[in-house]
Amino acid sequence: MIRQIQTAKLPMTPIEVIDTSVKIGLGALISGAAAYFLAGLNHHREIEKERLRRRRELFEEVAEQVERFTHIVLKLWGVMVGFVRSRSAGKAISEEVLNDIRELKGSLFNAFGEMTSAESKLLLLGEEHCQELLRDYGEFVTNFKAESSIHNENLTETNLNDYRRTILEKRKALFTCLSSQYIR
Repeated sequence: MIRQIQTAKLPMTPIEVIDTSVKIGLGALISGAAAYFLAGLNHHREIEKERLRRRRELFEEVAEQVERFTHIVLKLWGVMVGFVRSRSAGKAISEEVLNDIRELKGSLFNAFGEMTSAESKLLLLGEEHCQELLRDYGEFVTNFKAESSIHNENLTETNLNDYRRTILEKRKALFTCLSSQYIR
C-alpha cells in the first residue's frame, strides 16, 4: 500500500505575505511598463507610416499634375506642327485650327496653376531639387508657348521638333527626380 504523506499547512508569516505582495507588484509594474513602452512604439510607427503614406500621395498628385500639363503642351505642339505644315505648303489655315490653338493656349495658361500647386507640394515635402526641375520645365514651356505664335514666321517644324525633344527631356529629368524621392 502506498502511504500518503500529508503535509501540514503552516500559516504564512508576515514576511512571506510581504514577499509575495512585492513579487506580484513588481510583476504588474514590469508588465505595465512594457505595455506602455510597446504602445508608444506602435503609436510612433503608425504616425510614421501615415506620414510616409501622405508623402507618397503628394508625390503621386504632383506626377498627375505634371502629366496633365504635359498632355496639354504636347497637344499644342501637335496642332502647331499641323499649322506650320499647312502654312509651309501654302494652304489656308482654317478657323477651326486657329480656335484650337487659342483654346489650347488658354488651357495651358490655366494648367500653369496646377504646376504652381505641384511646386508648392514639392517645397512642402522639402524636395527643392525636384521643385527646381519643375520650375525649369515650366519656364521652358513658357518659352515654347511664346515662340509658337501663329504670327512667328520663323517657326518651322524643325524648331517645333527641337522644342518637343527638350520638353520630353526636361519631363524625364523631373520624373527621375520624383521617382528617386518617391521610392525613398
